Amino acid sequence: MGDYPRALDASDWKAYSALFTKDGTLIMNGGATKKTGPAAIQDFFSNGPFGAQVASAAPSPCPAAPGAHRFMHVVTNLSLQIDGETATDQAYWETIGTADCKSVVEGAGHYEDVLKREDGHWRFFKREIFDDLPPRTTPAPVAAAPSTPKP
Repeated sequence: MGDYPRALDASDWKAYSALFTKDGTLIMNGGATKKTGPAAIQDFFSNGPFGAQVASAAPSPCPAAPGAHRFMHVVTNLSLQIDGETATDQAYWETIGTADCKSVVEGAGHYEDVLKREDGHWRFFKREIFDDLPPRTTPAPVAAAPSTPKP
């Protein structure tokens, strides 16, 4: 389970896609995104909006270099049921993003998975990602200052 967020955070789409069975399916965006097989999953992330994160060699007191955006995916509250060569699991996730020395929770949700043992390794046969706390798409409302009556 630790290999998944590490591959995601490193934008290592080859390692990420290798976590799926040969016929494994990734489902996202309420079912609008559905990719089957490691090659299709790798292509989706490599050539889509996610691309590769470029790390800067410049030293910085912040976890992300100026102008860069760094992600950390946290997976918690895992429940797992194994039944022979298949298993199901659920877990919570949250994405913490850091830019300009500020970190925020950019989204949160849960996974619902079906796993199969393939070539001696547990892999995702189906991973469905649910956005329970999607990123804010509009600025947070600004509280109005109390008005004072004019004389």
